[in-house]
Order: sequence, then structure tokens, then C-alpha cells
Amino acid sequence: MKLKIGICGYGGLGRVHTRNISQMDDVEIAAVCDSRPDRLKVKKVDYNIAQQQKKEFDLSAVRTYTRFDRMLKKEALDAVIMALPTDLHAEYAIKALRAGCHVFGEKPMALTVPECDRMIAVSRRCRRQLMIGQCLRFWPEY
Repeated sequence: MKLKIGICGYGGLGRVHTRNISQMDDVEIAAVCDSRPDRLKVKKVDYNIAQQQKKEFDLSAVRTYTRFDRMLKKEALDAVIMALPTDLHAEYAIKALRAGCHVFGEKPMALTVPECDRMIAVSRRCRRQLMIGQCLRFWPEY
């Protein structure tokens, strides 16, 4: 069984995560969400750092959404990768956690310590993992 992932935010960082996740055999990118529909029209994903890829990710193979709440409602996701502007980190991570998803978020965790505390509390209450990543740590070049 493959782990089903949703990507929230399909700008530069969302595409980086998409590229990396799509190379894993036991993970499926089930859905991608971005509030800008033009970003979801791009089918071939180009990157500014060259890497050897086993396969190329094709966005046309997944469902796309412009509304995060709709994606959470329609998809049976195991986890969500948040690639959003910092001011949205807490709000969207909490929505995903409450929807039963594990969350991988980006640094900084949130804008304020109380927002971070709330994210942690919701993660514990929902019994879901919340991981804040330093994306460069996961890149083979580093």
C-alpha cells in the first residue's frame, strides 16, 4: 500500500517537494493544491537545481484543487506537505491535522510562538505527526 500525499502550495518549494516525493516507490502524490490556477496548468515540472531523476513527475496524473478545504474533504490523504507562505503555516497545518493528516511543514514553523504552540497541541490532540523540515537536509547535493 502506498502512502497518499497531498501537496499544498505549488510554487517553487512545492515543486521541489513534488520532485523529491515522486521519486519514492512507496509514496503516491494523490493531489496538488494551489490558490493560483495557472500554476496547476503546468504539466512538466522544471527545477532550477539539476538532479538525476528516476522518473519525471506529470501533474496531469493527479487531481488538482484551488481550495485546500475541498482537497481535504475529497481526498483520503495520509499526509500533507505544506509549501505555503509563512503566514499561512499554522492555519493550514491545523486544518490538515484536524482532517486526520500528518503534516510536513516548512521553516519557519509559524510567525509566532503561540501559533507554534497551537500547532503542536492540535497535533497531539489529533494524534498526528507534525514535522517541520529543513528541506536542504533532504537533497542529495547537500
